[in-house]
Amino acid sequence: MLRSLINQSLGRYQIIDLLGRGGMAAVYHAHDAVLQRDIALKVLYPQYCEDQTLVARFKREAITAAALEHPNIVPIYDVGEQDGIAYIAMKLLLGASLQDVLHKRGALKLDELLNVLAPVARALDYAHAHNVVHRDIKPGNILILNLPAALEQPLQIDPNDVVLTDFGIAKVLDTPGLTTTGALLGTPEYMAPEQIGNRPLDGRADIYALGALTFRALTGRSLFTGSTQDILMAHLHKPTPAPSAINSDLPASLDAPVLRALARNPDQRYATADAFVAALHQSASTLSDSNVYAAAVAAASDPSPNSNGAPNRSTMHQAVNSPDAQRAYRRWRPWIATGIALLLVGSLATVLANNLYFDGGSNGSSSSIATQAIPAGGGGIAPMASASSTVPIASETVSPTIAASPTNVTTPTSTAAMPSATAEPPTATNEATRPGVEPSPTPVAIVSATPIATTTPAATVTASPTPTATPTPTPCAIAMRGGFAKLYDEQPSIRERLGCPISSESPAYATQQFFEGGTMFYWQPTNAIYVFFGLDAGTYRSYTPEEANNLPEPTPDPDDPRAPVRGFGRLYANVEIIREELGLWESAEIVLDSSNYGVLQRFSRGVMIFTPTYRDQGKSIFVLYDDGSFERYRDEFEDDI
Repeated sequence: MLRSLINQSLGRYQIIDLLGRGGMAAVYHAHDAVLQRDIALKVLYPQYCEDQTLVARFKREAITAAALEHPNIVPIYDVGEQDGIAYIAMKLLLGASLQDVLHKRGALKLDELLNVLAPVARALDYAHAHNVVHRDIKPGNILILNLPAALEQPLQIDPNDVVLTDFGIAKVLDTPGLTTTGALLGTPEYMAPEQIGNRPLDGRADIYALGALTFRALTGRSLFTGSTQDILMAHLHKPTPAPSAINSDLPASLDAPVLRALARNPDQRYATADAFVAALHQSASTLSDSNVYAAAVAAASDPSPNSNGAPNRSTMHQAVNSPDAQRAYRRWRPWIATGIALLLVGSLATVLANNLYFDGGSNGSSSSIATQAIPAGGGGIAPMASASSTVPIASETVSPTIAASPTNVTTPTSTAAMPSATAEPPTATNEATRPGVEPSPTPVAIVSATPIATTTPAATVTASPTPTATPTPTPCAIAMRGGFAKLYDEQPSIRERLGCPISSESPAYATQQFFEGGTMFYWQPTNAIYVFFGLDAGTYRSYTPEEANNLPEPTPDPDDPRAPVRGFGRLYANVEIIREELGLWESAEIVLDSSNYGVLQRFSRGVMIFTPTYRDQGKSIFVLYDDGSFERYRDEFEDDI
């Protein structure tokens, strides 16, 4: 059993506090009694100290990194071993990792990210020039110093405060051995295909990882999701998504450099990390979405002529239909449509005024204007949907019935007012707030200017609206109850994305544990573990009993009895992406038993999970979709007593 090292000594280092844990080692704040300075002490877990290959690799990290003297690479001071425990002493750098920042922010703006990528690229190119490949580039291994407390605000990151850490699995290209232990080395989300296939690799594997990191930081989601096996196979075989296809706020000009860095063939990637970052810088200098479309329209309205003097329609078409222009148009479409509608309203008002002025009285006198009444409802103008709304408007069909009237009418008649469109109730879905998801633009009523009848006698036109019936959800074969039924009935987006239930709701024994960045949930009937990356919305992964049980048992943490144990502990200790995404635990494992069961119901395209307690927010329902995303809602259903 690992004893607590707090207030203990390893060699000349007095351990003060625990800074963090990784898959193979823990990092402590310690004091160097000889040189009288505080340092960071990386300590290999005792269970690995019997494996001489791992110990040799651990020590080689110090030798490898110590040989790299670069301002953006963490300095190494010492390496040693005492009582069977190996350690590395390095400079104490107090800050937050890029992973911590992404926990808080979800995604970064390109200019913020470039301030991080530029020094990392310089550090990588320096390491590659010295025949060292890092092999584990990821947000958790990039440390940022002097960050503001409010990470939600735009970040002003000084490139000198960015430090690349953890050369624990680095490969020295001219030193064979010590890296081949039969284990897959690296973090699956950021591993290059050649690294997965255990093929020869060089610095371009780090460039692939830097591309995957860039994708994650800009879009708010990992390049590939699923089980570890799914992710590894995706790196090898699945098409690589373009960043702008995930986050519509990103310009299409970013896609090319990121996709090139992520090319499966190393020969097709950038030769250096700095070249990749330079390409990103160049894409950042392109027009912003707010004026791309305007520029394209301006070019189309004043096109350069062909040799015969005619407008160059091909150039116009390409300009307006370029990916950036169309993306900008989609984002600004609701406002463009609103402006068009307003212009039409103004035009129609002018038509009405002109008709009333010139045709209003029997003698054509302007004095007859005062006697004309514009019918209620705006003379046939349909009420216009608010541009600020994100709720689609359900259109109605109007079937006007024209009834002939024998009565002579001396005043002008108008088309009857169209009835107001009915709006679908707003939903509480988090769909529009998730990174990479663009809110659906609001349809705007198209206004048709109908000429005003002026002949005498005239037919009186009355509108008999026959709105189409509001569509009702198709009944599902399996009935729903309680909070699941209430949420399903009130949220059309959930109905559409989940489909119908394929099982009845099932209450059963479950456990859960809360972390800084998410939740673990264990479902006893199937022994499955669900890991939620995010507090109220995000992505999730499910792990089968075999996946969890085949992992090594975690070493108990004597410093905190709330540390994850059993299946939660095995996943947390052995799956690095879980540790990085979830962060530190905030509670012990919470049992949901006969006094307050958990509840689960399966659907054709997802799952609903009920928990009677969620942090300080009471009863909650997790809605899991088969695309790997989830949303959390408060359960507001109250049982009738």
